[in-house]
Amino acid sequence: MIVDFPSSKLGQLVGFKGLTIQKVKETVGVAVLHIDDREKAKARSQATIPVEMSGTKQQVADCQRVLQDICNSDQTAVGHLTALINIELAAVGKIMGNRGTTVKQFSEETVCYIEIQQDRSRGSSDTPRLFVAGMPHQVEYAIQLINRFIASPGSKLDFILRPDPASSAKAGPLTDPLREKLKACLHPMLSVFTDRSPVQSSLINASATGGPVALSAFEPDGPKEERIIEIPARKKSHLVGLRGQTIELVQRTAGVLKCHIMVERDKYEYDKDGQIPLQICGTKDRVDHCVQIIERIISGDYSGISHTCHVVPIEQTRVNYLRGDRWQVINYLKDLTGCYMDVIQGPPYGLARGEAQLFMTGPVERVARARAIIDSMLSNMDKIEMPDINVDAPWRRDEEAAKRKMEEEEAAKTKVSRWRRSSPSPR
Repeated sequence: MIVDFPSSKLGQLVGFKGLTIQKVKETVGVAVLHIDDREKAKARSQATIPVEMSGTKQQVADCQRVLQDICNSDQTAVGHLTALINIELAAVGKIMGNRGTTVKQFSEETVCYIEIQQDRSRGSSDTPRLFVAGMPHQVEYAIQLINRFIASPGSKLDFILRPDPASSAKAGPLTDPLREKLKACLHPMLSVFTDRSPVQSSLINASATGGPVALSAFEPDGPKEERIIEIPARKKSHLVGLRGQTIELVQRTAGVLKCHIMVERDKYEYDKDGQIPLQICGTKDRVDHCVQIIERIISGDYSGISHTCHVVPIEQTRVNYLRGDRWQVINYLKDLTGCYMDVIQGPPYGLARGEAQLFMTGPVERVARARAIIDSMLSNMDKIEMPDINVDAPWRRDEEAAKRKMEEEEAAKTKVSRWRRSSPSPR
């Protein structure tokens, strides 16, 4: 089924790195909820964009209802909170940053979808707004960070995230009128989320000497801290899980504001045998809880997030069949079962040389279904002659081309050698 969705609301539907549309799909249970990339490219030039969905009649109806709610800026159906923050026209450029870098940094820092809503045709009479959507604690953190950034003298978000005494000294103290203005603006906003007046923060109660600003502008749950731990690089994907679901569940379970691997998703320059940093922000007890969950996951225990894991021994000759060209087979199995899967092999994973296993993790019922599918798939490999699924793979073509080139070079050398032996030597 194809439905038309307002192009102006496309970003709110997709969400931060696609999290919102994925949650819509999981919440209503539809088999397909997809927007074609070519249609996304046309979003700015047309009023609506087609959204494909398929499932039972009830699932499709529920999906349409959730999409309508998202059009109305209501994402409660997927457990998200939305907020609109009025900002001054002069602050738009500061929040946007050069080519949108600052607002993107806000999204990365808070794990929220953030967009600037502005009607430029109204000119100076327009009141720009920031739309923020995400998990409730993440939205709260985003609002705190945005207000602190607007009130700060600098134009860099790093000044707020990692303030240094020298920069604070140059900025000068906050004046009494500014403190009172911040108090009047920010207190009612936070009370909407906490149902009580916020605790006075060091931002509002900054001393006349211009002391350092705390990590959080409001601290209803106590002081926040940032901790960076290291995890084995080879375990990165095991912690991230299928489309980031595992690490997101870790964050929700522990109740931390942020749990972020400090390596870009599509970058593989880091040493696979080394360590990579992971950043955690929140109250001390929640950060401690988060660290415990992560350490257990690294050791193979997913019970802290109510998941389980299982390994299936596989013969080395079957590894390529499970992977497929560019991991197509195992990616299909991930989508089919809803579990994260990975082929692990060799000493780096504590296995003997030439030994391989299929690692899978997810909710108990999904892992059970995945095991049944994998067992059936492996048993069928014994009964039928499996085709070479990599016959048209690019790497296979490169290997064959290199082999042909080597054979041609050897043939040319042999031909020259024979010619030299048959030619009469000069006297």
